[in-house]
Amino acid sequence: MKFLKKQAIKVLKARGFYRVQDLPPLDFRGLELHPVQLARVLGDQEFLVDVPVNRLRAFDFIGFCLERGGRHPFVKVAEEILADKVVGFASSTLEAYYVRVQPQSFSDVLFDCEGLQLAGDGFTGLSSLEASFPWLRNDPKKVRRSRLREMDKEARQHGKRGTEYLFWPFVGPVSLERGELEFQRLKGFLDSVAERGYQPHAHEGHVGGYLLTRGDEYAVVISGGQHRAACLSALGYERIPVVIKNAQGVAREDAACWGGVRSGFFSREQALNIFDRVLEGRLPYYFETSWPSKVT
Repeated sequence: MKFLKKQAIKVLKARGFYRVQDLPPLDFRGLELHPVQLARVLGDQEFLVDVPVNRLRAFDFIGFCLERGGRHPFVKVAEEILADKVVGFASSTLEAYYVRVQPQSFSDVLFDCEGLQLAGDGFTGLSSLEASFPWLRNDPKKVRRSRLREMDKEARQHGKRGTEYLFWPFVGPVSLERGELEFQRLKGFLDSVAERGYQPHAHEGHVGGYLLTRGDEYAVVISGGQHRAACLSALGYERIPVVIKNAQGVAREDAACWGGVRSGFFSREQALNIFDRVLEGRLPYYFETSWPSKVT
């Protein structure tokens, strides 16, 4: 069935017909437009819009905010690079992050203090590598395999191969090789911007993300371009151009229909706790002690 669908789409494209989601994103850069209102008007059409850095959320469900001077490790180390305080991964804030932030469980990377009470012992035995948002797929084994494939693909794109690169870069522990790769990706982007300015077409395209909405309140979860977004924030960008994918996004009022809730993997209360935490820019409770606002 999937093969037939792909073939049908290919034939229609050859004849000049396109699905809305296959069209290039509409470009609204330079205009202070509300992404939620745009999404309501445009339906499934992707669009490019300037998003304030304080509305961006990074590292998936961990949900780091991107403001300068905050707790996002990529932003912090980018600021160190710009200030000539570090030249490599060793002794950088990024190394400190991977040493200090080594969650042991699924709940560590998902729930705030109240959410932990809701979670109870329901996720015992699941690792942080198996965690996912309640509105996405929730088969832990498939999530783990998908992440390992993604890590291998990323490493190969940068000319690296081997098990020493198969570490999830959003939390520790990581190998020295993986840590240095993440550091050099940040440094390489900063060097490029310093030399040529920010040219998205030369940097794997624009940052991508999707909306979380609660009425007119919103946050944009970064789905592609974690390094680019962090570096642009460190460079002083107050608004970052983002391609909003799956323009309708994830609405709080639809929680009962989310895949993880319908399957029973998450209760509705657990799912809403995660949603509200990320939208409001609050980190999981585990990070309050492992990665506080002032790291010594």
